Amino acid sequence: MNVPVVRPLLFAAAFGLLAAAAAPLARSAPPVKEPKRGEFTIVNKTEWTIQGILITAAEEDQWSANLIKGKPLAKGATVKLKVLCEESDVRLVDASGKTCTSESMYPCERHATWTLTPQELAGCKGFGR
Repeated sequence: MNVPVVRPLLFAAAFGLLAAAAAPLARSAPPVKEPKRGEFTIVNKTEWTIQGILITAAEEDQWSANLIKGKPLAKGATVKLKVLCEESDVRLVDASGKTCTSESMYPCERHATWTLTPQELAGCKGFGR
């Protein structure tokens, strides 16, 4: 009459296997985190009007639309932009369509405010002229 002892053991083993198999299904997937957004301030201390500001994730080539939407950033003006808080490349466009790209900006961290000066843009030949 060993049968009654074996059945409870088989039942317990089968239940354990089912519970182990179902455990991954019972866990909920981690919530999808929305990317953090923040404010990126650009101050124009050059003699030029900035016609466009575009942004992309660092080392990507999928540029945003013009973030200043037809409202040029005149000399002495400041603009505050809502952007994703991730390493980014920023492209400026002058009145004649020439561009100047700054790579590896951190718009919500150490580059939360970017002050444009002639010295800052000196590496962009012909920009603003």
